[in-house]
Amino acid sequence: MQPPAPSWIQDSIDEMNAAERSAPAGILPEHETLDRRARAYSSAVAGWLQAVETPGDRDPADPRSVLARGGAVIPAKVYRALSSLRLSRDGHGNVPADWKGPANAVLLSIDRSQAAWRALVERGIAPATEVEPFVSELRALGAELKRLV
Repeated sequence: MQPPAPSWIQDSIDEMNAAERSAPAGILPEHETLDRRARAYSSAVAGWLQAVETPGDRDPADPRSVLARGGAVIPAKVYRALSSLRLSRDGHGNVPADWKGPANAVLLSIDRSQAAWRALVERGIAPATEVEPFVSELRALGAELKRLV
């Protein structure tokens, strides 16, 4: 059996646990639409990828692999940014205000996904009319995130 932690360490642990319990969960109501749109984009991408032939080996040079990763990352990072923003705005000092990091990561994923959609058209894998709704939604998501950052 290990000896108990020194009291100052246990006090720090107790303070962090109390701060986490008192922090509000989720995102601000005004950000729910952005979160839903990011999730809807992810679902639409997953559906599109299931309907087309995709490479099985997850080739990073294939735009469909980039889209698969972006479709998974974008809603997760959007939620992380928005929930961290809520903690930051609510003044929870013991919680790191790291919402800008995930927001910038989303913006990078959005840029990469837009480039991947364009590459699909350039390579003749998908018609521009099929790709445009996805690119438009990414543009809108990016603009909304940039407004927050």
